[in-house]
Amino acid sequence: MFLSGIDILAQAQTGSGKTGAFGIPLVDTVRKSDQLQSLILAPTRELAQQVGEQLRLMSRAKRIKKSVSYLVEQVLKDKFKI
Repeated sequence: MFLSGIDILAQAQTGSGKTGAFGIPLVDTVRKSDQLQSLILAPTRELAQQVGEQLRLMSRAKRIKKSVSYLVEQVLKDKFKI
């Protein structure tokens, strides 16, 4: 499903392997580039850090760039009127 190029939204229990299930094919398809090739959203800073660390470990052999950025809740509320 991931490799077909469509957008995916997933929800599952903690520890079920979501990061690996999406991260491994993501790392496999991403190529060295200065352009954004993927965007992963996480609901908390802590989860974003965990996902970022797992992607770093999965992608270390490919030496691709990754960045973990945080938007504070108020910024999201102001920007998206939620």
